[in-house]
Amino acid sequence: MIEFQIHDVDTAPEGSRERLAQLAAARGSIGSMFGVLAASPAMLHGYLDLGARLVGGGALSRADQTWVMLTASREHGCRYCVPIYSRAAAQQGLDPETVRAIRNGEPVADPRAAALSDLTAALVRERGQVPDETVRAFLDAGFGHAELLEVLGGIALKTITNYLTQFAAMPLDDGLEAFAWVPGEAG
Repeated sequence: MIEFQIHDVDTAPEGSRERLAQLAAARGSIGSMFGVLAASPAMLHGYLDLGARLVGGGALSRADQTWVMLTASREHGCRYCVPIYSRAAAQQGLDPETVRAIRNGEPVADPRAAALSDLTAALVRERGQVPDETVRAFLDAGFGHAELLEVLGGIALKTITNYLTQFAAMPLDDGLEAFAWVPGEAG
């Protein structure tokens, strides 16, 4: 395990301070993941910029992005990010049964969410070597090439933070305890 300082606006490198202040103002707190990313202004800015482009102007809806992030985090076994996206789904009013199924790696009843989650999981597991039938199911569910590219973008974002939060053994932020998750355990 690598120990990282969890920065705040005062302790972060100069190049990260303004972005951390913006996060704190927008969210009410920075969160430990962004506090760690702040050690590298380039990583913090790159992560936030790509995330903002995908969320603010992408082809995938916010709900679809949540399914991608939750699925990728589950596939990576991330005890930090699965709770984050479980809470995000609850805050968005998304179907709790779909959240439960994705968290547990079980079949998803909603065909659109299922196609999106299945593609995301296959991309992570197979490192891009996805069976044609999985891609066909994704396209048949109404998605296109732009959405496929944005699934890759979401996986890229989650790979950075899923790996970071695991090798840094990051504790859950306040308010995430109710969404705690352990790989392989139903919940």
